[in-house]
Amino acid sequence: MASAGDEDNDAVLSDVEDDDQVPVVIKHSLPEDVSVERFREVLAELDREKQAREAAENSKSDLQVSFNRLKVLAHEAIKKRDECTRQRDEALREKEEALKSNEKLSADLAEAVRVKDEVLKQRDDLTRQFDEAVKAKDTSRSEIETAAQMLVTGIDKISGKVSNFKNFTAGGLPRSQKYTGLPAIAYGVIKRTNQIVEELLRQIDSTAKSRNEAREQMEQRNYEIAIEISQLEATISGLREEVSKKTSVLENLEKSMAEKDGKMSEMERELGDKLNLAENEVSMLTQLVSEYDDKLRNLELKMESQSFYRLKQGAPGTEEDEISTLAGALENIIKQSQLEIIELQHSVEELRAETSLLKEHVEAQAKELSHRKQRVEELEEKERVANENVEGLMMDIATAEEEITRWKVAAQQEAAAGKAVEQEFLAQLTALQQELEEAKQGVIESEKKAKIQRRNSSCCHGSKRCR
Repeated sequence: MASAGDEDNDAVLSDVEDDDQVPVVIKHSLPEDVSVERFREVLAELDREKQAREAAENSKSDLQVSFNRLKVLAHEAIKKRDECTRQRDEALREKEEALKSNEKLSADLAEAVRVKDEVLKQRDDLTRQFDEAVKAKDTSRSEIETAAQMLVTGIDKISGKVSNFKNFTAGGLPRSQKYTGLPAIAYGVIKRTNQIVEELLRQIDSTAKSRNEAREQMEQRNYEIAIEISQLEATISGLREEVSKKTSVLENLEKSMAEKDGKMSEMERELGDKLNLAENEVSMLTQLVSEYDDKLRNLELKMESQSFYRLKQGAPGTEEDEISTLAGALENIIKQSQLEIIELQHSVEELRAETSLLKEHVEAQAKELSHRKQRVEELEEKERVANENVEGLMMDIATAEEEITRWKVAAQQEAAAGKAVEQEFLAQLTALQQELEEAKQGVIESEKKAKIQRRNSSCCHGSKRCR
Protein backbone atom coordinates (compact mmCIF):
# COMPACT_ATOMS: atom_id res chain seq x y z
CA MET A 1 0.00 0.00 0.00
CA ALA A 2 2.85 2.41 0.84
CA SER A 3 4.60 1.68 -2.43
CA ALA A 4 1.37 2.33 -4.35
CA GLY A 5 0.98 5.74 -2.60
CA ASP A 6 4.59 6.63 -3.40
CA GLU A 7 4.03 5.79 -7.02
CA ASP A 8 0.88 8.00 -7.15
CA ASN A 9 2.69 10.94 -5.52
CA ASP A 10 5.67 10.54 -7.84
CA ALA A 11 3.28 10.55 -10.78
CA VAL A 12 1.63 13.80 -9.54
CA LEU A 13 4.96 15.47 -8.94
CA SER A 14 6.28 14.34 -12.30
CA ASP A 15 3.20 15.85 -13.93
CA VAL A 16 3.97 19.17 -12.23
CA GLU A 17 7.63 19.02 -13.22
CA ASP A 18 6.92 18.10 -16.81
CA ASP A 19 4.88 21.29 -17.59
CA ASP A 20 6.40 23.01 -20.63
CA GLN A 21 7.32 26.69 -20.43
CA VAL A 22 5.36 29.05 -22.64
CA PRO A 23 7.69 30.36 -25.37
CA VAL A 24 8.11 34.12 -25.60
CA VAL A 25 7.36 35.42 -29.05
CA ILE A 26 9.33 38.52 -30.00
CA LYS A 27 8.03 40.40 -32.88
CA HIS A 28 10.69 42.06 -35.00
CA SER A 29 9.87 45.10 -36.98
CA LEU A 30 11.59 46.42 -39.90
CA PRO A 31 14.57 48.75 -39.24
CA GLU A 32 13.07 51.66 -41.06
CA ASP A 33 9.98 51.57 -38.83
CA VAL A 34 11.91 51.63 -35.54
CA SER A 35 12.26 55.00 -33.83
CA VAL A 36 14.25 56.00 -30.77
CA GLU A 37 11.24 56.07 -28.50
CA ARG A 38 10.10 52.80 -29.79
CA PHE A 39 13.56 51.44 -29.29
CA ARG A 40 13.62 52.68 -25.75
CA GLU A 41 10.22 51.24 -25.12
CA VAL A 42 11.42 48.02 -26.51
CA LEU A 43 14.51 48.11 -24.34
CA ALA A 44 12.41 48.99 -21.32
CA GLU A 45 10.02 46.22 -22.21
CA LEU A 46 12.93 43.89 -22.65
CA ASP A 47 14.27 44.88 -19.24
CA ARG A 48 10.86 44.32 -17.73
CA GLU A 49 10.58 41.04 -19.44
CA LYS A 50 14.07 40.14 -18.30
CA GLN A 51 13.23 41.08 -14.76
CA ALA A 52 9.96 39.22 -15.05
CA ARG A 53 11.84 36.23 -16.41
CA GLU A 54 14.37 36.39 -13.58
CA ALA A 55 11.53 36.75 -11.12
CA ALA A 56 9.77 33.82 -12.78
CA GLU A 57 12.96 31.77 -12.67
CA ASN A 58 13.48 32.68 -9.02
CA SER A 59 9.88 31.84 -8.25
CA LYS A 60 10.28 28.63 -10.26
CA SER A 61 13.40 27.69 -8.26
CA ASP A 62 11.54 28.53 -5.06
CA LEU A 63 8.61 26.48 -6.25
CA GLN A 64 10.98 23.67 -7.18
CA VAL A 65 12.55 23.78 -3.70
CA SER A 66 9.16 23.90 -2.04
CA PHE A 67 7.95 21.15 -4.38
CA ASN A 68 10.93 18.99 -3.44
CA ARG A 69 10.23 19.66 0.21
CA LEU A 70 6.60 18.80 -0.34
CA LYS A 71 7.69 15.69 -2.19
CA VAL A 72 9.97 14.66 0.70
CA LEU A 73 7.19 15.42 3.16
CA ALA A 74 4.76 13.44 1.03
CA HIS A 75 7.17 10.49 0.98
CA GLU A 76 7.63 10.69 4.73
CA ALA A 77 3.87 10.94 5.23
CA ILE A 78 3.34 7.93 3.01
CA LYS A 79 6.01 5.98 4.93
CA LYS A 80 4.44 6.95 8.23
CA ARG A 81 1.04 5.94 6.89
CA ASP A 82 2.43 2.56 5.80
CA GLU A 83 4.18 2.11 9.15
CA CYS A 84 0.95 2.94 10.97
CA THR A 85 -0.94 0.50 8.79
CA ARG A 86 1.64 -2.23 9.46
CA GLN A 87 1.60 -1.51 13.21
CA ARG A 88 -2.20 -1.61 13.16
CA ASP A 89 -2.12 -4.97 11.34
CA GLU A 90 0.42 -6.33 13.83
CA ALA A 91 -1.70 -5.07 16.70
CA LEU A 92 -4.76 -6.77 15.21
CA ARG A 93 -2.80 -9.99 14.70
CA GLU A 94 -1.44 -9.88 18.26
CA LYS A 95 -4.96 -9.23 19.48
CA GLU A 96 -6.24 -12.27 17.55
CA GLU A 97 -3.37 -14.41 18.89
CA ALA A 98 -4.12 -13.21 22.40
CA LEU A 99 -7.78 -14.12 21.90
CA LYS A 100 -6.78 -17.55 20.61
CA SER A 101 -4.36 -18.13 23.49
CA ASN A 102 -7.08 -16.98 25.87
CA GLU A 103 -9.50 -19.48 24.32
CA LYS A 104 -6.85 -22.20 24.45
CA LEU A 105 -6.11 -21.45 28.08
CA SER A 106 -9.82 -21.56 28.79
CA ALA A 107 -10.07 -24.94 27.04
CA ASP A 108 -6.97 -26.19 28.92
CA LEU A 109 -8.50 -25.03 32.14
CA ALA A 110 -11.75 -26.83 31.33
CA GLU A 111 -9.77 -29.93 30.34
CA ALA A 112 -7.81 -29.74 33.59
CA VAL A 113 -11.05 -29.50 35.51
CA ARG A 114 -12.44 -32.46 33.57
CA VAL A 115 -9.23 -34.45 34.11
CA LYS A 116 -9.41 -33.64 37.77
CA ASP A 117 -12.98 -34.92 37.89
CA GLU A 118 -11.95 -38.06 35.98
CA VAL A 119 -8.99 -38.62 38.31
CA LEU A 120 -11.31 -38.37 41.27
CA LYS A 121 -13.73 -40.76 39.59
CA GLN A 122 -10.87 -43.14 38.70
CA ARG A 123 -9.68 -42.99 42.29
CA ASP A 124 -13.12 -44.04 43.42
CA ASP A 125 -13.19 -46.73 40.72
CA LEU A 126 -9.74 -47.96 41.69
CA THR A 127 -10.81 -48.17 45.29
CA ARG A 128 -13.81 -50.20 44.26
CA GLN A 129 -11.70 -52.32 41.86
CA PHE A 130 -9.18 -52.94 44.60
CA ASP A 131 -11.88 -54.35 46.77
CA GLU A 132 -13.14 -56.42 43.84
CA ALA A 133 -9.57 -57.53 43.04
CA VAL A 134 -9.08 -58.74 46.55
CA LYS A 135 -12.23 -60.79 46.16
CA ALA A 136 -11.26 -61.93 42.62
CA LYS A 137 -7.81 -62.90 43.84
CA ASP A 138 -9.27 -65.41 46.21
CA THR A 139 -11.68 -66.59 43.51
CA SER A 140 -8.93 -66.85 40.87
CA ARG A 141 -6.72 -68.79 43.27
CA SER A 142 -9.44 -71.37 43.67
CA GLU A 143 -10.11 -71.31 39.90
CA ILE A 144 -6.42 -71.80 39.15
CA GLU A 145 -6.27 -74.75 41.51
CA THR A 146 -9.41 -76.20 39.87
CA ALA A 147 -7.97 -75.58 36.35
CA ALA A 148 -4.68 -77.26 37.32
CA GLN A 149 -6.56 -80.25 38.70
CA MET A 150 -8.69 -80.40 35.51
CA LEU A 151 -5.59 -80.21 33.29
CA VAL A 152 -3.86 -83.00 35.19
CA THR A 153 -6.99 -85.17 35.17
CA GLY A 154 -7.67 -84.51 31.47
CA ILE A 155 -4.13 -85.31 30.35
CA ASP A 156 -4.18 -88.49 32.46
CA LYS A 157 -7.43 -89.56 30.74
CA ILE A 158 -5.99 -88.80 27.30
CA SER A 159 -2.80 -90.71 28.16
CA GLY A 160 -4.94 -93.67 29.24
CA LYS A 161 -6.80 -93.60 25.87
CA VAL A 162 -3.56 -93.90 23.90
CA SER A 163 -1.83 -96.26 26.33
CA ASN A 164 -2.14 -99.13 23.80
CA PHE A 165 0.47 -97.35 21.63
CA LYS A 166 2.79 -96.11 24.35
CA ASN A 167 2.76 -95.70 28.13
CA PHE A 168 2.82 -91.94 28.75
CA THR A 169 1.77 -92.01 32.44
CA ALA A 170 5.08 -93.42 33.66
CA GLY A 171 7.05 -90.78 35.54
CA GLY A 172 4.19 -88.26 35.72
CA LEU A 173 4.00 -84.99 33.80
CA PRO A 174 7.16 -83.47 32.29
CA ARG A 175 8.68 -80.90 34.65
CA SER A 176 10.05 -77.47 33.84
CA GLN A 177 12.92 -75.71 35.60
CA LYS A 178 11.74 -72.34 34.33
CA TYR A 179 8.08 -72.25 35.40
CA THR A 180 6.31 -72.92 38.69
CA GLY A 181 2.71 -73.31 39.72
CA LEU A 182 0.04 -73.28 37.04
CA PRO A 183 2.47 -72.42 34.17
CA ALA A 184 4.54 -75.49 35.13
CA ILE A 185 1.41 -77.67 35.00
CA ALA A 186 0.43 -76.09 31.64
CA TYR A 187 3.96 -76.73 30.38
CA GLY A 188 3.74 -80.40 31.42
CA VAL A 189 0.30 -80.77 29.79
CA ILE A 190 1.49 -79.16 26.54
CA LYS A 191 4.66 -81.30 26.51
CA ARG A 192 2.65 -84.49 27.13
CA THR A 193 0.13 -83.48 24.44
CA ASN A 194 2.94 -82.93 21.94
CA GLN A 195 4.36 -86.37 22.77
CA ILE A 196 0.93 -88.00 22.27
CA VAL A 197 0.39 -86.15 18.98
CA GLU A 198 3.85 -87.14 17.70
CA GLU A 199 3.21 -90.79 18.59
CA LEU A 200 -0.20 -90.72 16.86
CA LEU A 201 1.33 -89.12 13.76
CA ARG A 202 4.11 -91.75 13.74
CA GLN A 203 1.51 -94.53 13.97
CA ILE A 204 -0.50 -92.97 11.13
CA ASP A 205 2.66 -92.63 9.00
CA SER A 206 3.66 -96.27 9.61
CA THR A 207 0.14 -97.48 8.71
CA ALA A 208 0.10 -95.39 5.55
CA LYS A 209 3.61 -96.59 4.67
CA SER A 210 2.66 -100.28 5.02
CA ARG A 211 -0.49 -99.70 2.99
CA ASN A 212 1.49 -97.95 0.27
CA GLU A 213 4.08 -100.76 0.21
CA ALA A 214 1.34 -103.40 -0.23
CA ARG A 215 -0.22 -101.30 -2.97
CA GLU A 216 3.15 -100.90 -4.71
CA GLN A 217 3.77 -104.68 -4.53
CA MET A 218 0.36 -105.39 -6.08
CA GLU A 219 0.96 -102.81 -8.80
CA GLN A 220 4.43 -104.28 -9.49
CA ARG A 221 3.01 -107.82 -9.72
CA ASN A 222 0.22 -106.63 -12.01
CA TYR A 223 2.79 -104.86 -14.17
CA GLU A 224 4.98 -107.99 -14.40
CA ILE A 225 1.96 -110.16 -15.28
CA ALA A 226 0.89 -107.66 -17.93
CA ILE A 227 4.42 -107.69 -19.41
CA GLU A 228 4.48 -111.52 -19.50
CA ILE A 229 1.03 -111.62 -21.12
CA SER A 230 2.05 -109.05 -23.72
CA GLN A 231 5.25 -111.01 -24.46
CA LEU A 232 3.32 -114.29 -24.81
CA GLU A 233 0.72 -112.63 -27.01
CA ALA A 234 3.49 -111.19 -29.16
CA THR A 235 5.16 -114.65 -29.37
CA ILE A 236 1.86 -116.36 -30.23
CA SER A 237 1.02 -113.75 -32.84
CA GLY A 238 4.53 -114.14 -34.31
CA LEU A 239 4.15 -117.93 -34.42
CA ARG A 240 0.72 -117.63 -35.98
CA GLU A 241 2.03 -115.25 -38.59
CA GLU A 242 4.97 -117.58 -39.26
CA VAL A 243 2.62 -120.59 -39.52
CA SER A 244 0.30 -118.69 -41.83
CA LYS A 245 3.27 -117.62 -43.95
CA LYS A 246 4.71 -121.15 -44.04
CA THR A 247 1.26 -122.56 -44.82
CA SER A 248 0.79 -120.13 -47.67
CA VAL A 249 4.31 -120.91 -48.91
CA LEU A 250 3.56 -124.64 -48.62
CA GLU A 251 0.31 -124.25 -50.51
CA ASN A 252 2.11 -122.28 -53.18
CA LEU A 253 4.80 -124.97 -53.34
CA GLU A 254 2.18 -127.70 -53.58
CA LYS A 255 0.46 -125.81 -56.36
CA SER A 256 3.76 -125.22 -58.13
CA MET A 257 4.74 -128.87 -57.61
CA ALA A 258 1.40 -130.00 -59.00
CA GLU A 259 1.88 -127.69 -61.95
CA LYS A 260 5.46 -128.90 -62.36
CA ASP A 261 4.31 -132.53 -62.09
CA GLY A 262 1.76 -131.86 -64.80
CA LYS A 263 4.35 -130.14 -66.89
CA MET A 264 6.86 -132.92 -66.22
CA SER A 265 4.36 -135.61 -67.16
CA GLU A 266 3.46 -133.66 -70.26
CA MET A 267 7.13 -133.13 -71.08
CA GLU A 268 7.85 -136.81 -70.45
CA ARG A 269 5.00 -137.71 -72.71
CA GLU A 270 6.22 -135.28 -75.37
CA LEU A 271 9.78 -136.52 -74.95
CA GLY A 272 8.57 -140.11 -75.21
CA ASP A 273 6.67 -139.26 -78.35
CA LYS A 274 9.67 -137.42 -79.75
CA LEU A 275 11.94 -140.28 -78.76
CA ASN A 276 9.63 -142.79 -80.39
CA LEU A 277 9.44 -140.64 -83.50
CA ALA A 278 13.21 -140.28 -83.51
CA GLU A 279 13.68 -144.01 -83.06
CA ASN A 280 11.16 -144.68 -85.80
CA GLU A 281 12.92 -142.22 -88.04
CA VAL A 282 16.28 -143.78 -87.15
CA SER A 283 14.92 -147.24 -87.93
CA MET A 284 13.37 -145.96 -91.14
CA LEU A 285 16.59 -144.20 -92.06
CA THR A 286 18.58 -147.31 -91.16
CA GLN A 287 16.26 -149.38 -93.28
CA LEU A 288 16.51 -146.79 -96.03
CA VAL A 289 20.30 -146.78 -95.74
CA SER A 290 20.37 -150.57 -95.86
CA GLU A 291 18.09 -150.49 -98.91
CA TYR A 292 20.37 -147.87 -100.46
CA ASP A 293 23.37 -150.03 -99.61
CA ASP A 294 21.71 -153.00 -101.23
CA LYS A 295 20.80 -150.91 -104.24
CA LEU A 296 24.30 -149.49 -104.33
CA ARG A 297 25.79 -152.91 -104.06
CA ASN A 298 23.47 -154.14 -106.82
CA LEU A 299 24.41 -151.14 -108.90
CA GLU A 300 28.06 -151.77 -108.34
CA LEU A 301 27.57 -155.35 -109.37
CA LYS A 302 25.58 -154.22 -112.36
CA MET A 303 28.22 -151.66 -113.15
CA GLU A 304 30.95 -154.20 -112.93
CA SER A 305 29.00 -156.62 -115.08
CA GLN A 306 28.10 -153.90 -117.54
CA SER A 307 31.63 -152.57 -117.60
CA PHE A 308 32.86 -156.03 -118.27
CA TYR A 309 30.19 -156.47 -120.90
CA ARG A 310 31.02 -153.15 -122.43
CA LEU A 311 34.60 -153.91 -122.50
CA LYS A 312 33.70 -156.91 -124.43
CA GLN A 313 31.29 -155.16 -126.77
CA GLY A 314 33.06 -151.76 -126.91
CA ALA A 315 29.87 -149.68 -126.09
CA PRO A 316 30.04 -145.89 -125.92
CA GLY A 317 30.95 -144.02 -122.68
CA THR A 318 27.55 -142.31 -122.07
CA GLU A 319 26.18 -145.20 -120.10
CA GLU A 320 29.26 -145.16 -117.88
CA ASP A 321 28.71 -141.51 -117.15
CA GLU A 322 25.11 -142.13 -116.27
CA ILE A 323 26.06 -144.92 -113.95
CA SER A 324 28.73 -142.81 -112.28
CA THR A 325 26.19 -140.01 -111.80
CA LEU A 326 23.73 -142.36 -110.20
CA ALA A 327 26.45 -143.72 -108.00
CA GLY A 328 27.44 -140.21 -106.87
CA ALA A 329 23.80 -139.37 -106.14
CA LEU A 330 23.42 -142.51 -104.11
CA GLU A 331 26.58 -141.72 -102.17
CA ASN A 332 25.29 -138.23 -101.41
CA ILE A 333 21.95 -139.62 -100.29
CA ILE A 334 23.71 -142.13 -98.10
CA LYS A 335 25.96 -139.45 -96.55
CA GLN A 336 23.01 -137.16 -95.88
CA SER A 337 21.08 -140.01 -94.32
CA GLN A 338 24.05 -140.84 -92.14
CA LEU A 339 24.28 -137.17 -91.02
CA GLU A 340 20.58 -137.12 -90.20
CA ILE A 341 20.98 -140.32 -88.27
CA ILE A 342 23.86 -138.80 -86.28
CA GLU A 343 21.84 -135.64 -85.55
CA LEU A 344 18.87 -137.72 -84.47
CA GLN A 345 21.11 -139.72 -82.18
CA HIS A 346 22.46 -136.48 -80.65
CA SER A 347 18.94 -135.12 -80.14
CA VAL A 348 17.91 -138.40 -78.54
CA GLU A 349 20.88 -138.17 -76.17
CA GLU A 350 20.02 -134.54 -75.34
CA LEU A 351 16.40 -135.49 -74.66
CA ARG A 352 17.55 -138.28 -72.40
CA ALA A 353 19.88 -135.90 -70.51
CA GLU A 354 17.08 -133.34 -70.15
CA THR A 355 14.76 -136.06 -68.92
CA SER A 356 17.30 -137.11 -66.30
CA LEU A 357 17.72 -133.47 -65.22
CA LEU A 358 13.97 -133.08 -64.93
CA LYS A 359 13.78 -136.22 -62.85
CA GLU A 360 16.53 -134.93 -60.55
CA HIS A 361 14.69 -131.57 -60.23
CA VAL A 362 11.46 -133.37 -59.44
CA GLU A 363 13.23 -135.42 -56.77
CA ALA A 364 14.77 -132.23 -55.28
CA GLN A 365 11.35 -130.54 -55.27
CA ALA A 366 9.86 -133.60 -53.59
CA LYS A 367 12.61 -133.54 -50.93
CA GLU A 368 12.05 -129.79 -50.36
CA LEU A 369 8.30 -130.37 -50.15
CA SER A 370 8.80 -133.09 -47.55
CA HIS A 371 11.17 -130.78 -45.63
CA ARG A 372 8.57 -127.99 -45.77
CA LYS A 373 5.89 -130.37 -44.55
CA GLN A 374 8.16 -131.39 -41.68
CA ARG A 375 8.79 -127.69 -40.89
CA VAL A 376 5.05 -127.01 -40.94
CA GLU A 377 4.49 -129.94 -38.59
CA GLU A 378 7.17 -128.55 -36.28
CA LEU A 379 5.50 -125.11 -36.38
CA GLU A 380 2.13 -126.68 -35.64
CA GLU A 381 3.73 -128.49 -32.73
CA LYS A 382 5.21 -125.19 -31.53
CA GLU A 383 1.82 -123.52 -31.90
CA ARG A 384 0.22 -126.31 -29.91
CA VAL A 385 2.89 -125.95 -27.20
CA ALA A 386 2.44 -122.17 -27.26
CA ASN A 387 -1.33 -122.57 -26.94
CA GLU A 388 -0.78 -124.92 -24.03
CA ASN A 389 1.60 -122.36 -22.49
CA VAL A 390 -0.97 -119.63 -23.10
CA GLU A 391 -3.64 -121.72 -21.44
CA GLY A 392 -1.28 -122.32 -18.52
CA LEU A 393 -0.50 -118.61 -18.37
CA MET A 394 -4.18 -117.77 -18.54
CA MET A 395 -4.73 -120.10 -15.62
CA ASP A 396 -1.80 -118.43 -13.84
CA ILE A 397 -3.30 -115.05 -14.69
CA ALA A 398 -6.68 -116.15 -13.35
CA THR A 399 -4.95 -117.40 -10.20
CA ALA A 400 -2.99 -114.14 -9.99
CA GLU A 401 -6.18 -112.15 -10.49
CA GLU A 402 -7.84 -114.11 -7.72
CA GLU A 403 -4.78 -113.47 -5.56
CA ILE A 404 -4.83 -109.80 -6.54
CA THR A 405 -8.52 -109.68 -5.68
CA ARG A 406 -7.76 -111.23 -2.31
CA TRP A 407 -4.92 -108.76 -1.82
CA LYS A 408 -7.16 -105.91 -2.89
CA VAL A 409 -9.91 -107.00 -0.50
CA ALA A 410 -7.34 -107.39 2.26
CA ALA A 411 -5.82 -104.00 1.38
CA GLN A 412 -9.27 -102.40 1.33
CA GLN A 413 -10.07 -103.98 4.66
CA GLU A 414 -6.72 -102.84 5.99
CA ALA A 415 -7.30 -99.39 4.50
CA ALA A 416 -10.76 -99.29 6.07
CA ALA A 417 -9.28 -100.37 9.39
CA GLY A 418 -6.49 -97.83 8.93
CA LYS A 419 -9.05 -95.14 8.08
CA ALA A 420 -11.07 -96.09 11.16
CA VAL A 421 -7.91 -95.95 13.27
CA GLU A 422 -6.92 -92.72 11.56
CA GLN A 423 -10.36 -91.24 12.17
CA GLU A 424 -10.16 -92.37 15.78
CA PHE A 425 -6.69 -90.84 16.00
CA LEU A 426 -7.96 -87.65 14.40
CA ALA A 427 -10.94 -87.55 16.76
CA GLN A 428 -8.61 -88.07 19.72
CA LEU A 429 -6.23 -85.49 18.30
CA THR A 430 -9.09 -83.02 17.83
CA ALA A 431 -10.29 -83.66 21.37
CA LEU A 432 -6.72 -83.22 22.63
CA GLN A 433 -6.32 -80.00 20.67
CA GLN A 434 -9.66 -78.73 21.96
CA GLU A 435 -8.75 -79.60 25.55
CA LEU A 436 -5.34 -78.04 25.00
CA GLU A 437 -6.93 -74.86 23.63
CA GLU A 438 -9.31 -74.77 26.59
CA ALA A 439 -6.38 -75.25 28.96
CA LYS A 440 -4.42 -72.51 27.17
CA GLN A 441 -7.45 -70.23 27.30
CA GLY A 442 -7.84 -70.94 31.03
CA VAL A 443 -4.17 -70.22 31.61
CA ILE A 444 -4.40 -66.99 29.56
CA GLU A 445 -7.50 -65.89 31.47
CA SER A 446 -5.83 -66.74 34.77
CA GLU A 447 -2.75 -64.74 33.76
CA LYS A 448 -4.97 -61.83 32.69
CA LYS A 449 -6.82 -61.93 36.00
CA ALA A 450 -3.54 -62.09 37.89
CA LYS A 451 -2.19 -59.12 35.88
CA ILE A 452 -5.40 -57.16 36.50
CA GLN A 453 -5.18 -57.95 40.21
CA ARG A 454 -1.54 -56.87 40.32
CA ARG A 455 -2.38 -53.69 38.39
CA ASN A 456 -5.35 -52.95 40.63
CA SER A 457 -3.32 -53.58 43.75
CA SER A 458 -0.52 -51.31 42.48
CA CYS A 459 -3.09 -48.62 41.58
CA CYS A 460 -4.70 -48.93 45.01
CA HIS A 461 -1.31 -48.61 46.72
CA GLY A 462 -0.56 -45.58 44.54
CA SER A 463 -3.90 -43.94 45.36
CA LYS A 464 -3.38 -44.61 49.07
CA ARG A 465 0.04 -43.00 48.88
CA CYS A 466 -1.46 -40.00 47.05
CA ARG A 467 -4.02 -39.66 49.84
